[in-house]
Amino acid sequence: MRVKRNVRRLAWALGLLVVCAGLLQCRRGDGRPERIILIVVDTLRRDHVSPYGSAVATPNLQRLADRGQVFSKAVASFHQTTMSMGALFSGRTPSLESGETRRPPPWNGRHWCGLARFAASAEDSCVPQGLITLAEDLERAGYWTVGVVSNRLLFRPAGYDQGFDEWIEVAADNPNQSAEVLARERSGLRVQAAVDEVLASLPAQPLFLYVHYMDVHDHALWGATYPEAVAKLDEQLGQLLERLESSGLLEDSVVLFTSDHGE
Repeated sequence: MRVKRNVRRLAWALGLLVVCAGLLQCRRGDGRPERIILIVVDTLRRDHVSPYGSAVATPNLQRLADRGQVFSKAVASFHQTTMSMGALFSGRTPSLESGETRRPPPWNGRHWCGLARFAASAEDSCVPQGLITLAEDLERAGYWTVGVVSNRLLFRPAGYDQGFDEWIEVAADNPNQSAEVLARERSGLRVQAAVDEVLASLPAQPLFLYVHYMDVHDHALWGATYPEAVAKLDEQLGQLLERLESSGLLEDSVVLFTSDHGE
């Protein structure tokens, strides 16, 4: 069925780390999960999390892995956010093409997603409108689709919001913030606050929730080492899972945890 194909496509499209929990515990009469929760941590290396043998303590992620399945051969589509997320949402392989063998394409917002070959015109978005995205597929299958995003490269009008009933851009108010201020404004605490607001007013229908964290990417701006930032992110993951569980949203759910690419 369509939703099962979507979950499979999502698993293959994910980046360096994927952990699924509850995949075999869906109780809907049609076999679909009641909720699909996708958690993406920007710039997270697989060799810095416990399920892959790291000495960095990530107990919340380890508990999630113990309840589910760890994929050992999932690979990011590209070492840059826009292309990796474009591939994740579209199921298409990113590529840089100009249509001319002797001229490289310009590096601009139309080419950042690696999907320009699907654009209908030069005015099309980075994720072309003609592509059917994961969120669009799930929306058509009856899911309420919500994205809480903290990476500005994914903000409108790039096209990543296609198919999302709600698309929340954390720290989008002032594009001229310094890097240090931006890191605070898009912290995991702000992301969680946005998620809490969304969860307080969900309609009574199946849910697809996508949450994107930037704290590990911003570790130097926080004055933290990379391992320290990963450990802090694990705490935030625990808080998110606790919030979902207390709201009854982890029951009959598929949880997927991944990165867009490594450091």
